[in-house]
Amino acid sequence: MKTKKILMSLLIFMLLAVPLSADEITLVKHASRTETPAVNTTQYIVKPNDTLQLILMEVFGARLENMPYLYKKFRELNPNVKNLNYILIDQKLTIPHVRTMQAQTRKGYEVKPVERDYYIIKQGEHLAQILRNLYGLSDEQIFHEYLAVIKELNPGLKNLDYVVPGQKIRMPKINDNQKKRGLPKAQPTEQTLFSMAGAEEQKPELTPQQVHENVARLVKNTLFPAFKQMGGLQKDQGTYFMPIAGGGNITIDTKEIPVMELDTGTRIILDVNNRISPEVKDFIEKAFPSCEVIKDPGPDLEALMDRALSVSGYFSINKGASPLLIGGEEKVKLFGKWIVYKDFSRHNVFVINILNDKDVHTPQSIRDYTARFGLDLIELGGTEERPGDVMQKPMQAMNHSFPVLFDHLGITYAQDREIELVALENSVRITYKAPLMSGNLIIADEMPDETIRGLLVKKGFKLVVSKDASIMNVLKDLHVNGEGPPVRFIVAQGRTEIDLPGMQVGKNIILEKAIDRDIARYLTATGVDVLVW
Repeated sequence: MKTKKILMSLLIFMLLAVPLSADEITLVKHASRTETPAVNTTQYIVKPNDTLQLILMEVFGARLENMPYLYKKFRELNPNVKNLNYILIDQKLTIPHVRTMQAQTRKGYEVKPVERDYYIIKQGEHLAQILRNLYGLSDEQIFHEYLAVIKELNPGLKNLDYVVPGQKIRMPKINDNQKKRGLPKAQPTEQTLFSMAGAEEQKPELTPQQVHENVARLVKNTLFPAFKQMGGLQKDQGTYFMPIAGGGNITIDTKEIPVMELDTGTRIILDVNNRISPEVKDFIEKAFPSCEVIKDPGPDLEALMDRALSVSGYFSINKGASPLLIGGEEKVKLFGKWIVYKDFSRHNVFVINILNDKDVHTPQSIRDYTARFGLDLIELGGTEERPGDVMQKPMQAMNHSFPVLFDHLGITYAQDREIELVALENSVRITYKAPLMSGNLIIADEMPDETIRGLLVKKGFKLVVSKDASIMNVLKDLHVNGEGPPVRFIVAQGRTEIDLPGMQVGKNIILEKAIDRDIARYLTATGVDVLVW
């Protein structure tokens, strides 16, 4: 027996030292296969600035969740392309065009060319970003001209601020002259109160009385609620009494001249209609040093907020400041027109933004998250958040199981697959049973001995130990196309972003660790599955 073992070891080392032909070593496959869909192909010539992802998604209209399969099929059809990230101008590629044969088949995707003036939205993109980066337009042209044109070209697009990956958007044709001069400005179809808050659309001239009436409504319906959220009290009904030392008294009709009491001790009197003379203003402010009378506060909401905040007595007021970054494993970035620190502790912070009438409020789940960090969002104008801001599914624990993960992602794999490593004239046969195998990647609970490992490497297999394996590296080894890490979500364009320490594949976000429940609540409400390793 001992002599037999020695002879076997010598034979194995001899085999390792001598290159083996394909006829001598074969891979034994026991797993049954489902019928493969019929594949048609299209020839494509690579153009400047093309990437494979751009060709598949923008030219042929593939969706993000189709990409793992399409990459695999592309490799089979283009064996000369060794690196999918490196294709050459004028290179001729064979593009798979696959039609689903059975509805239940997860591998079948129909990929059709799309019109050149259409654009396929990719993960993390929004319309303003596309117009800025792809067409080189200025923000003024984007927000005052081109978004209105996109709305006309896409009548089914209900909300310009809410586009999803894979969505096909018809884009205006833009040449260099149009970039310089812009398109004709679209006239607003209706006048709204909050269009005064920063929009520069052409509007009919308002009379002084109409301006005063609009400002009065802004004070009552927007400015006061904002300061109330910051701890203030609004007085816009009845008579406001201000006793003067020595028996005097000032009374104000707050319906005509509203008053705001802040928790800093400051009182702000908003003389919208110029009822208070300069002499009376000086008298009030001298008699009550903590009182500020604001006359002619400005024609719009931004001017109103500027004036009111400037006399509020808050610790620090920053306009147009750098965004705030908060969070733990997940990071939330907040942009504000004003960032207000109420006191020196910097734990009582308000991020204030003015919204256009079509802007959607930040979801409550994100507000709940930021509030736990002592930070409140104040949004002036806009529309209420979309319904459904509730946890659609709980975070799904993978329990460190690669089969469970692969099932979620639709990755094909085999378990306990026997691989024949050596077959010599039917007298000597060496095999290895792979616990879990996908493509040429083997995931095992422990490494096989050095001899078997050497034979597997010679056969082109890569081995990883499951307890030491990084899911991100495993997915990269399997050429699974995805975003991240980090994964970026645009909650509200120009106002709120989320960065997650994971990877997104289709509608799945894969995380090494669990994230905050409120963030997960927002993500699942958007239709995303959160998978925790």
